[in-house]
Amino acid sequence: MVYNDETPFFWLGDTHWQMPDYEKDDECNYGDNCGSQFKHVVKDRMAKGFTVYQTYPDAGVNDGGVNDATDARVAAYKSIQCGSLGFTYGVSGIWAMKWDTKVAGWDSYSKYPWYVGVDAPGSTYMKYLKQFYTSFAWEKLVPRFSDPVWCTFVTPESSILSSTSDAERFVVYFYNNSKTTGTLKNLTDSKTYCAVWFDPTTGKNLPISDAVKSTGGIYTIPLRPDNKDWLLLVEDVNAKSNLPVGEDKAVSIDKVATTSSSSASGFSGKQAVDYSPQTYWCAANGSFPQWLSVDLGANTKLSLIQTKFYANELWKYRIEGSEDNTNWISLVNHSTGAVGYLMNDSVSGNFRYIRLTVTGASVDWAAVREFSVFTKTNSEETKIEDVTLSQKGEDTFLAFPNPGKGSMNMMFNLQKPSNAEIQIFNIQGQLIENLGSKQYNSGAHILEWEDSQQPEGIYFAVLKLNDKMLRSKIVILK
Repeated sequence: MVYNDETPFFWLGDTHWQMPDYEKDDECNYGDNCGSQFKHVVKDRMAKGFTVYQTYPDAGVNDGGVNDATDARVAAYKSIQCGSLGFTYGVSGIWAMKWDTKVAGWDSYSKYPWYVGVDAPGSTYMKYLKQFYTSFAWEKLVPRFSDPVWCTFVTPESSILSSTSDAERFVVYFYNNSKTTGTLKNLTDSKTYCAVWFDPTTGKNLPISDAVKSTGGIYTIPLRPDNKDWLLLVEDVNAKSNLPVGEDKAVSIDKVATTSSSSASGFSGKQAVDYSPQTYWCAANGSFPQWLSVDLGANTKLSLIQTKFYANELWKYRIEGSEDNTNWISLVNHSTGAVGYLMNDSVSGNFRYIRLTVTGASVDWAAVREFSVFTKTNSEETKIEDVTLSQKGEDTFLAFPNPGKGSMNMMFNLQKPSNAEIQIFNIQGQLIENLGSKQYNSGAHILEWEDSQQPEGIYFAVLKLNDKMLRSKIVILK
C-alpha cells in the first residue's frame, strides 16, 4: 500500500467501538474546552502519527486489562521486525468507549473513561515506533529473526534482526531484561557504518559510533545502556537516518511519593507518579484536606505541574514547593475550585519537594491519577545545552545513564581531531573533578566517571575542545 506519490504507507491504527452510543461529537469532558470528544481523540491520534482510526478491533494489543503499555510496545516492535507493514493498537476507554466514571458504558471492557485511555502511554510509544521506522526506508528491511547466518545473539529468543539486502542498514530489537547483545554478520568491510541505540520509551537516540568498521563482515555489538528493551540501528554513514529527537518526560516519574493517607496498597502515592493514568492514588477516606508529596531527589528548576485527577469534577487544591521538606512556598492556589480532569499549572522556582493538597471536591474522595512535574531543560541561568546527537556535522557530548547512580559515561563525538578536556562542576559552579585532557581523533569516545563519592544532586559536565565548549546537565542519585 502506497500514497499517490508512491511513498510506502505505514499502517498505525487505533480502534474504537460504539459511536454514537458512548462517543460524543458535540461535547467533551477532558477539560480543555474543545467541544467534541470525537474530534479530541482524532486530533490526538493524528498528532501521534496514527494513520487509521477504525471502528472495530484488529490484531492489536490492548493497553489495559490483561496487557499493559509495555506489552503493546514490545508486540508492536516485534511485529515490524518480523515483517509486518504496520500495527494496530487499542486502549481500554477508547476501543470500548466509556464517557466518564459515572456512565457505565462498556464496563466489562473499559475500566476507566476515554480521557484516561487517550493519555495512556501506549499511544505515545506507538508514535515513537512510527517515527523510528519512517526515518529510513523501512519497507526495504528483510526479517532475519535470529538466523545464525546473519547474527549471533546471547538471547536469540528475545532478539530480532532485520536488515536490507544490500547490507546498508541493520536493525535489532532486544527485549529481554539484560544488557546482553551479540554480533552482526554480513556487513561490508569496505563500508563505514554509524551505530545508534534508540530508546522506544522516550523516542531518544544514543550514538555509539560514527566510525564502525566490520572485520570479515562481523560487528560486535556493545552492551545495551540498561536492562530494558532497546533498538540498535547500524547503517551506512552515507545513508544516515534522520532519527527523531524524542521527548523529555516529567522529572517526577517513579520518584518517592508520600501521602496523608491511602485507601489500600494498590492506591498509594506511587501510583500517582508511575507514568500511567490508569492507576491512581486514593485517600483513605472522604475527609479533606488530603495531600500528596513528591521528592524529586534534588532542587530542580520547575516550569509546569500537570495534575490528572480521578475524574472530570470540581477540585479545590493548592501546590507548594520546598527545598527542605519543612518550609513551603505557595506555587498554585485554586481555593475556589477548578473543573476538569487535567489541570496544567505554570510554575517557577527551584525546589526538591512538591506537595499537592486537595482541600475539597465535588466528589467524596481525593484521588489523583498522575501528578507530573516538568523542568526547564535549557535554563538561561545555567546555560545548559541539551545536545541532539543525531545531527550531522556537529561535535556532540552526552552523559549516560542520566540520572546515574555509582558511575556515569561521558560520551563525545568529534568531527575532527581535537584536544578534549572534561570537567565536572557542582550546582554552585565549583570544580569537583577533572577527568583529564588529551588529544583525540575524530569519532566517538567514552570516558567513565565514578560518581559514588559525590552527594546526590545536580551537576554539570563541561567538554572543552580547541574551539568550543559543550555542556551537559547530569543528576546523581543515591
